[in-house]
Amino acid sequence: MNTINEAPAACHISSPRDKAEVSSTTPILQVTNTTDPDGDLPITVFQVFSSDMSTVVAQSPDLFQGEAGTTSWEMNPRLSENTLYLWQVVSTDGHGVFAASPVVSFYVNTANDAPPAPVITSPEASAEVTEKEVRIVIINSLDPEGNPVSHLFECDIVSTFDSPWKIVSGTVPEGLDTTAWDVSALCDNTEYFFREKATDGAAESPWVQGSFFVNTANDRPLPPTLRNPGDGAWVAALKPTLEVNAASDPDHDLLTYRFQVYEDSSLADLVSQGESDVPAWFVPTPLTDHERYAWRARAEDEHGEASEWTQVSWFLVDNNGVDDPPEVTLLEPAVAIKGDVQNVLIRWVDADPENEAYVDL
Repeated sequence: MNTINEAPAACHISSPRDKAEVSSTTPILQVTNTTDPDGDLPITVFQVFSSDMSTVVAQSPDLFQGEAGTTSWEMNPRLSENTLYLWQVVSTDGHGVFAASPVVSFYVNTANDAPPAPVITSPEASAEVTEKEVRIVIINSLDPEGNPVSHLFECDIVSTFDSPWKIVSGTVPEGLDTTAWDVSALCDNTEYFFREKATDGAAESPWVQGSFFVNTANDRPLPPTLRNPGDGAWVAALKPTLEVNAASDPDHDLLTYRFQVYEDSSLADLVSQGESDVPAWFVPTPLTDHERYAWRARAEDEHGEASEWTQVSWFLVDNNGVDDPPEVTLLEPAVAIKGDVQNVLIRWVDADPENEAYVDL
């Protein structure tokens, strides 16, 4: 229940950082995406002011949040050279409630060009690493003016780089041909995002971003859950399709699914089994009409590690989908009884192909 509409969280300034120089009169402003506690989709508006905030120099149109955890806007109109500007971002939900980022500044200086964006060499995009320590390596940027360049790295478990677990390198001096940063104390079975930018002390390059997955050992998948047929359900086919809800794997491995069908819930007599690349399996051999069957399934990863089996469930095969009436056959007395008889044994056999029959005398 949501009784009070709340404002979205304020965006975090990503680029240019506070008091940075920009080398373009139409710089690209970037923030990390925000979230709304009520689940609304925030609208983002960039605002640029004069240095004393007396004048709105430029304002973006209403922007939906961008992909990869960031939202950007290229300045329009052009700004003046050698001028200080202030800027902020306002995030507004669908009810008009808004939150503003802190006001920060940048200085337009086209004479000093920012270093170009570095190139990531390691780890490769979406790489899987087997250790809880990773070395991030980039090819150095060559500053257009030949100024010394240093680097800033960030690593986080979210692509917006604003979680409490974000790790920041601080200023890293440039190496001879490449620059590296070691990040440690990482968590197993976790995806990490990292980014890096170069600076000559005044202007900064754009961020370059990558990701990797920490997997120190293979873990068994989590078991799927039964989906269809439900426990005690009827199936109107002699070769039904069995379905489970997709399982998950801590290591992000590809999964296959193994299905088994038995004649009873004690799992003593296996009738049919098979594997599928999707969480559904078509029973290949016809089952017997008006018979009950037990079934179960499990997930198996690409390394052969299997989850636990699902709980055992049963279904009834009723090929025509009709609830047939029960039948009663009278066994005793076999003939009519006449005379004064105090006790009479009545014996019969009842049969119902779908249900448990009840007999009225």
